Amino acid sequence: FTRAEVLSPGVKLRKIPTPRENLYPFYRAYGEVLINGRMNGQYRISLNENESAWLEENKLKTAFFSGYTPNRIMQLKTAASADKTRLIFSGQRSMPISIHEFNDRLELTLYYTEGFDENYSFDTTSPLIDNIVWSQPARDTLFFKIYFKKDTALWGHAYDFNGNDLIIDLMHRPALHSTEKEPLKGARILLDAGHSPKRSVPYDGAVGPTGYLEYEANLALAQELKPLLEKAGATVIMTRQGNNRMSLQNRYQLALKEKAHIFVSLHYNALPETINPLSRARGYSVYYNYPHSFQLAQSVYDAFTRYVPLPDNGMIANDVLFIPRIPQMPSILVENAYLILPEQEEMAKTPEGRAPLVQALYEGILNFYGVKTEVKKKSNRRNAFQKPGRTFH
Repeated sequence: FTRAEVLSPGVKLRKIPTPRENLYPFYRAYGEVLINGRMNGQYRISLNENESAWLEENKLKTAFFSGYTPNRIMQLKTAASADKTRLIFSGQRSMPISIHEFNDRLELTLYYTEGFDENYSFDTTSPLIDNIVWSQPARDTLFFKIYFKKDTALWGHAYDFNGNDLIIDLMHRPALHSTEKEPLKGARILLDAGHSPKRSVPYDGAVGPTGYLEYEANLALAQELKPLLEKAGATVIMTRQGNNRMSLQNRYQLALKEKAHIFVSLHYNALPETINPLSRARGYSVYYNYPHSFQLAQSVYDAFTRYVPLPDNGMIANDVLFIPRIPQMPSILVENAYLILPEQEEMAKTPEGRAPLVQALYEGILNFYGVKTEVKKKSNRRNAFQKPGRTFH
């Protein structure tokens, strides 16, 4: 073995040594690790006797092996506040971890950790945590299951090291101050009009047959959705106002800074030049990642099936797209239509064409917050955005 220091704390690990993709969805590397292999510009990290992973050489700094001292968890403390329950795992150093969220629990694995002193300090006022159990599935590996109370949903989670202590925050459902006229009063909703203005090749996003750019289409949707949500009482945070540019990371940081409750990213779809766009029906889709984002995705997707006269391309769990991987809040990415198809570009270019998309987004968000709306069935009539002889399914 060789010791190595992780230079990018919290970096994702890979299943195999490839330059892209093959990321482990739940693994993060911190502190010092043990490496025992090298291939394709990556080091193999030995996590325990059964598990290993890979990380790029430039994200590690190797050191002479001078012995290995495992970590130990000396105390586990929970503390509840109005918006979250915090767990503090007090240890002797930072280490690689795996955090996997389920509907009823969070599973945490601590590597390079030999034991737990079973020194608990629980805040019984937490509205979320029901029970915590632990085991030792392999040498120098601790495994914790953090169970949630029945009928209590996790809103999101966050984690990081503070010195040698691992801090995990479990977000509570935000309280609203609903009234009959303002059912979303108290909600903080971030609308992300995807992509940024760039009127030269390569464009940032999809381009329609007439040259309509995706950033224009996304911004038009967000600007029409915003006043509807505000009239319902919500505070709406926009990542884009006009032609400002904002990176994905900056959009994420804005959501945290503004304490957004949900993150809705608006997009239009495209295909690589090598794929025939007419080989199958193309239309709308909704992407999510974590279980805590499922209900938001489901509500918006259901509204699309009622209002939008385009092919249904499904609700898709995805751990590759950046926005759905935001862990602190329900976060989804909506592909409203295929901008590269002439009739769908035409739909995106006018307020009348966008109206069913805006209505579906609006009612999907309302329904997610428990505001019931009149259920409307999608019309089977041909609309102005369908070419003669073509039927959407």
